[in-house]
Amino acid sequence: MIEYNLKIETSCSLRKPSDFLDAVKLHCLMLPQYMPMKWGWTEPRTPFDPNHIEQLVYENGNVDTVFWKCSGKNRARGSWFIRGFGWQGCVGITVYKTRFQEQLLAYLKTSSVRFEVFISCLDSCAEQYKEIGMANDYAPTASSIYLRSLRHWLPDMPWAVVFGPAYVQMFGKEKLLSCPAYKVEELGPEMVFIQLTPNMDDIHQHYEVVMQARSIAKQHLGEECFFKPELAYDYRLSVLNPLSEEEIEAKRGKVFRVPNFVLKEDE
Repeated sequence: MIEYNLKIETSCSLRKPSDFLDAVKLHCLMLPQYMPMKWGWTEPRTPFDPNHIEQLVYENGNVDTVFWKCSGKNRARGSWFIRGFGWQGCVGITVYKTRFQEQLLAYLKTSSVRFEVFISCLDSCAEQYKEIGMANDYAPTASSIYLRSLRHWLPDMPWAVVFGPAYVQMFGKEKLLSCPAYKVEELGPEMVFIQLTPNMDDIHQHYEVVMQARSIAKQHLGEECFFKPELAYDYRLSVLNPLSEEEIEAKRGKVFRVPNFVLKEDE
């Protein structure tokens, strides 16, 4: 079954109950087709009630990462992740059909502005792309981005993407707005939306067309920002990695051009 992945990497921690519940409310408002049916802090087992989302907050007033699922004809799953343990505040949604493409794109744009994203995207992994995805750490083969890899390189140009302030400052707003793509929109003073081709289905049905669109966009924006296998290095500390933490840090921003990510602190 084909997965389409929407990912929102925010500068907010989502640890404040008000921010966390705002993210839940926005989902319920803009994506009623994918209304969660079950939710949980480890597995989605508890019935979800959109009229009582305060149930997602602990009795002591704290919040934690929540996983949810929607079954039936509009099957979907997702999560609201709070910052901590190596994670940034982020929202993830996986769907299996393209019939609500415009609603998903509208949600992507609105959420990106509301939660001050570093970057957000909607993409899918074609069978032909899996080997590339394993190499560039595009959440391998799941077409989803993570801040831990973004600190070292942009894995690829997503099919639909919102570049937040860090990337607008790095690329330059005029360069982003002049990107040769199907659709380009300015969402705010430092936020730009780019969509490579008209339809989500293109990712699978017109793979070469999408890959060509990726290549053209990357050439325009600057290929020094995007993953290249011949320049890549292992940035994950492990017994198998010959690089030390200091050596990894010395490479960050020197091999590939990366922005300066500034995390928003809770008030």
